[in-house]
Amino acid sequence: LWFAAQRSPQLRGLLLPYKGNTFFIRWQNPEIDADTFVLFKKGSAGQADTFTLEDAVTGMGFNFDNLLFQKTAP
Repeated sequence: LWFAAQRSPQLRGLLLPYKGNTFFIRWQNPEIDADTFVLFKKGSAGQADTFTLEDAVTGMGFNFDNLLFQKTAP
């Protein structure tokens, strides 16, 4: 799996399985010092339809508060 933010092209990286529905992002740009988790949440159909980002180390990296990524229809 791959993470790529359209509005922030520097935020791109490989998603590595961590635990359950949680993945760790290995950022493509080595200058990004933000260990980050991606937490997928399942919807009523049992498939992941939203996710949030969370600092892997409290107080370091970017502020991902109040961001909710939601699946949209193609």
